[in-house]
Amino acid sequence: MAQGRMMCSLLRQAKSSGFPGDVRELALAGYNAGWGAVEAARGVPHIAETQNYVKVILASMERFQGAEPVEISGSGDGPEAVRKAATRIGTPYSYGGGGPEGPSTGFCDGRNGYSGGRCAASATVGFDCSSLVQYAYWPDLQLPRTAAA
Repeated sequence: MAQGRMMCSLLRQAKSSGFPGDVRELALAGYNAGWGAVEAARGVPHIAETQNYVKVILASMERFQGAEPVEISGSGDGPEAVRKAATRIGTPYSYGGGGPEGPSTGFCDGRNGYSGGRCAASATVGFDCSSLVQYAYWPDLQLPRTAAA
């Protein structure tokens, strides 16, 4: 949380600075070299370590970026549940995992939850189908944990 707040603060400073360049580059440079160095250079400082840091982070951002926001029209329980579930796009499947609080490790039951002969669910933080639906509707509609229930 603190890291996220710091980066948001640096992005705000970069946007309001009026310095040339991509605000993400400026914010990353501020994180690496300190915002004072960005101000002194009136942009990304000519520090090899900082320039390399900015280049490496921007080049690898796509791997860590979430999905584009999903536009869901309408109101009521259904569209609200879909909006909430959409915030978890990319969360792994984990047999028996998840619940109203969010994703969690699952379990193996002798038949389900295995991958390559090992119990993958107990080491994977995620949702199974039922728990994602339960999570999406909670607390307005408190569905049972499993589809069978």
